[in-house]
Amino acid sequence: MNTGLNLRYGNDNAVITDNIVENSFPFQGGGNNEDNNGNGILVSGNNVRIENNTVKQVGFNGIHFIGNDITIKNNLIQQFCLLKNDCGGIYTFGG
Repeated sequence: MNTGLNLRYGNDNAVITDNIVENSFPFQGGGNNEDNNGNGILVSGNNVRIENNTVKQVGFNGIHFIGNDITIKNNLIQQFCLLKNDCGGIYTFGG
């Protein structure tokens, strides 16, 4: 009901491939109450690879990443930002 795949802290060298994430944060009040909630895939770390995933119908970002040396390719992202704004299909913010 909140985030499909949540690798929020220190996930260096993660490989995220061939997943299907659908209906993450599908309605108001269904998720937690912080900025980084409601993503299809959220990953924080260095040297991360995100490939060949399908992310559909999410309330916030399709794929949100934080870190260095991130590879994101060949992902299908449809219907994102359904409930929140200032978001995107693929999104990052360094703050």
